Amino acid sequence: MEVPREYAGIKPLYCEIEARDYSIPVELLFEIHAAFDHLRRFYVNGDDEITSSRRAIGHFKRASLDAFKLKLKYFNEDLEKLLNLGTCLDLVDNGNFLKGLLRDKQNLINTAKRARLEESNQDPEIAFETWVQASLLIDEITEKMVNSRENIDLAAIKVKK
Repeated sequence: MEVPREYAGIKPLYCEIEARDYSIPVELLFEIHAAFDHLRRFYVNGDDEITSSRRAIGHFKRASLDAFKLKLKYFNEDLEKLLNLGTCLDLVDNGNFLKGLLRDKQNLINTAKRARLEESNQDPEIAFETWVQASLLIDEITEKMVNSRENIDLAAIKVKK
């Protein structure tokens, strides 16, 4: 699978996480600071350029993987809030919305689980590609939730009556 252009580096992921609540989680900051420390060692201390660059890239990769996990965490929080609305979701699109949402959620869980296993197998490139798939699934499911928001709100009103 070819990695979509928007995932060509840490910056798009970093911006996506930052846009969530206008802050950067400490997990990302640690990795990014560590990457720049390796670059500093080359420029200031005269350390080997290739070694310093490889180590910096490793931290940027780790930051990217952390950003994917944070995106998944935030998505799961939003999804749980939606699922806690209860029976009104059964009314949306004759129950098809909830069925599809639960199916999509399971697909995302399976993809994220595969990505984590690939990380533990010490293959960051394959893990990154699988995390991209998970991220794209999150975007797709989020769009479905947003597009159904009006129907969800109407269903909630009907249930309250």
